[in-house]
Amino acid sequence: MNNKHIPQTELQKLASDTLGSISPHTLGQWVKAQTDNKYIVINRLFLIDAIEYIKKNRYTDNFLSHDIKNKWCFEELSSWL
Repeated sequence: MNNKHIPQTELQKLASDTLGSISPHTLGQWVKAQTDNKYIVINRLFLIDAIEYIKKNRYTDNFLSHDIKNKWCFEELSSWL
């Protein structure tokens, strides 16, 4: 995955446009807009649960796609979380 760099001035603009705090939803929408929908913000616990489910069921769940079963590196994903 390539890192997308967002100028600090854009982050400062976001902070100045809010009323004292930034909600996760607002931050997620902002990241999505700044990266042309390439990146999104997802709840960490949802990802942990999804990865655990896939790890446990990747050989028995016929609905999991071939890419998820065979191409994801779950150890690397877990280290990000």
